[in-house]
Amino acid sequence: MTGRELLFTLILVTFVVGQHFQVGVLFGYAANLGLLCGLVVWVSCLNKSSQLWNAPTILLPPAIALMAALISPINYSQIEFLKTFALLSLACLIMSTARSPIKTEFIAGRSAKLALLISLFCVSTLSVLQVIGGTLGSDAFFNPWGSRQFLREYDPLMQFSTVPRAHGFFLEPSYNAFILVTTTLTLLALKHRPVAVTLLFFAGIIATQSASGLLLGGVIVLAALRRSRPGALVGTLGLSVAGAWLVGPYLLERLQSANQLGSSTNYRIVAPLEVLRDTLLAAPLGYPLGSTEQVLSSYNLLLGSQQGTSLDNGAYVLTYYFGWFGLVGLLLAAMFAMARTISDRTSSPAVSAVPVIVVGSLLFSGAVLSPEYVIMIWLLIQAYRHHQSLATSPEVEAESSHAAAS
Repeated sequence: MTGRELLFTLILVTFVVGQHFQVGVLFGYAANLGLLCGLVVWVSCLNKSSQLWNAPTILLPPAIALMAALISPINYSQIEFLKTFALLSLACLIMSTARSPIKTEFIAGRSAKLALLISLFCVSTLSVLQVIGGTLGSDAFFNPWGSRQFLREYDPLMQFSTVPRAHGFFLEPSYNAFILVTTTLTLLALKHRPVAVTLLFFAGIIATQSASGLLLGGVIVLAALRRSRPGALVGTLGLSVAGAWLVGPYLLERLQSANQLGSSTNYRIVAPLEVLRDTLLAAPLGYPLGSTEQVLSSYNLLLGSQQGTSLDNGAYVLTYYFGWFGLVGLLLAAMFAMARTISDRTSSPAVSAVPVIVVGSLLFSGAVLSPEYVIMIWLLIQAYRHHQSLATSPEVEAESSHAAAS
């Protein structure tokens, strides 16, 4: 491995693992280590033919946000609007390059594969250690960043649960699950050590006890079952039955808690529906960017015993900020993703689920405008595109293998 490849490996590992390691505050933004390294990864993958200008992607969301602010029915903080508008603009710029040509040797080379595998191993292993240690009454493995943890240190609530949820290196278990899902699918799309990757994924995702993660993991399994060969079908089906037996009761319990005021499921899915209803009626184009805390403080949204002032569901965030445009756009994206997955005959079985996972990943977090979240999705999309190019063009696969070996 060359020095350049080693440097890229270190930067990519730091990006994935260090997304919620806060270095400081810059111009009112939390300057996380993952943000800085993620931008380096993104820029490094671009080449001279990459198109940074995709008019619909770059212009449409900011235009809707500006119109929503101009006709807003509420007074709002212009500083918070501008800060969130900057995040939206950067997210649009990054995603505008999702279909552009990139440096294949970076995204599909051995340095990227090694970095992602190391990242998955570290996240999954720490997650399992957190559950084991927490079950034994120790919080030693929680909050590895200490006072540098972004936003706040995680409370495993061991006084209320004998088996705590693992948050890994991140703010909360749901984001930990997001990292596990996207990293796993990126590695599967790159065809790198699928057995080891799958085992690490299921160990980590069970440790997070994330309902969204377990459900999307089920989507990946269903996609694999749909096109498995007869021999592999028996093994995959057996693992699926065992997984359903293991996590089924827990998922059912989480779903039943949706109507329990203060529960995580209620706060993430059910309680904000009133907010969305009022948004679509009072602000058809959405509320101004950065106004969630101001608006939600007037609702009785409880997370545990505390008043909640954030939307922890990315689909709800997009509906809140973009109104009917956001809601219709999400429905169209979901239908397109399902149609793409069902009709995919070129990708490997599990990888064919990528379009559904990209849309479904909105359920993991409300921080869908953060550069860290967007770059993880961007990497997954690029790996998916590369996977499809290998499936449809043997010449590309030969060139890719040669580049990875050199």
